[in-house]
Amino acid sequence: MKNKIKFIINGLRITQDFKKKLAQNFHSLTPLEMIVYLIFVRPFWAKEKHFFFESLSLTIFGQMYIAERMALFNLIKKKKPRHCFEVGTYTGGGSTYFIAKAFESIGSGKLITLENNPYFYKRAKEYYAKKIPKVAEHVEFLLGDKAQDFDKIIKSYRDVDCVFLDGAEDSNQTLDQYNYFLPYFHEGSILMLHDWNTEKTLKIKPVLEKATNWRKLTELNPPESVGFAVFEKV
Repeated sequence: MKNKIKFIINGLRITQDFKKKLAQNFHSLTPLEMIVYLIFVRPFWAKEKHFFFESLSLTIFGQMYIAERMALFNLIKKKKPRHCFEVGTYTGGGSTYFIAKAFESIGSGKLITLENNPYFYKRAKEYYAKKIPKVAEHVEFLLGDKAQDFDKIIKSYRDVDCVFLDGAEDSNQTLDQYNYFLPYFHEGSILMLHDWNTEKTLKIKPVLEKATNWRKLTELNPPESVGFAVFEKV
């Protein structure tokens, strides 16, 4: 009972970092902050900013900051990869949605996204099929906990146009994922990494920054991002 009361009290407050949260996403707000945003902030924002801040709004939780979502979405639209492999679907309201939405706006392209949690995998797959079927046409959901779970899919593509790594907070795992895709990259392949400044990318960062065959296209850092980097194979 005490925990429920505490949860309600915490939700009915405006935090000191409310303004900073407006650079993040709708789901970083407390319930009271959501109301304040909808009434006093949203009317003054451009429609495009609503799109990146709110994602699927109240219907499904989403991660990533506005600037990260925008960079990811615009990159897909600009580079027009035939496909993109993603590690880390979560609920499908963050990067998964914006990659797939970019493919939908282009009119072609497929996102193959891997999630290791059966609950989130099932929830995302069902939500897309029922609520946003047009976007779902550009997504294939896979359940698995390692990059090798892409085996049955990746062989049909032969090479890889785009990869987004956003799995567990484990630098060894991220490096393993990169090494898995390495034989499939070609000139022009895009590699995107979230949490560029955390433990997640600690071991892959020096590999990419020292490599002569990877060119950094984008790097976002605090306060507009927790760290997001994009590389192109040259």
